[in-house]
Amino acid sequence: MAITLLYLDKGIVADRVEVGAADKVEVGAADIVEVGSADIVEVGVADIVEVGAADIVEVGAADKVEVAADRVEVAADRVEVAADRVEAAADRVEAAADRIEVAADRIEVAADRLGLAADRVEAVADRVEAAADRVEAAADRVEAAADTFEVSTGMAVEEAMEDVAEEEADWTTTSHFFLKSEKLTPKFLFL
Repeated sequence: MAITLLYLDKGIVADRVEVGAADKVEVGAADIVEVGSADIVEVGVADIVEVGAADIVEVGAADKVEVAADRVEVAADRVEVAADRVEAAADRVEAAADRIEVAADRIEVAADRLGLAADRVEAVADRVEAAADRVEAAADRVEAAADTFEVSTGMAVEEAMEDVAEEEADWTTTSHFFLKSEKLTPKFLFL
């Protein structure tokens, strides 16, 4: 495999140098591994772990506990607010129950009033019916009076006609007797 290598420490540039198994392994084992074992591991174990164990844990134990306490206090406040809301809801339910009870009382009073009104309507209906009966009875009386008047009138007319007939008979008899006794002419009778 042909690659281009740059040797900065020697100041030599070699183009298309054939790198084989020996070169690659040497570079890997010497340079890369050395840097990894010496620098990286050393920094990781010394600095990072030290900072983690000393600073971070120390800060975490103090601040995190304080933050946890604040969170617990906030949670307590939220629970208290929730309790207040529950209490307010209970008061609203109680107020609604009172309103329902008042409405039930009003409905009962209205039902009683309707019952009284129904009784009054029934009494008025009875009075109207009684008045209708009275009117009917009065109509019967008027009809009976009309019948009586008709009968009485008929009898009166008949009696009057009989009286007229009797008077006419008497007049005829009297006139005949007068003409015969006084010997008057019929002309005198018409004067």
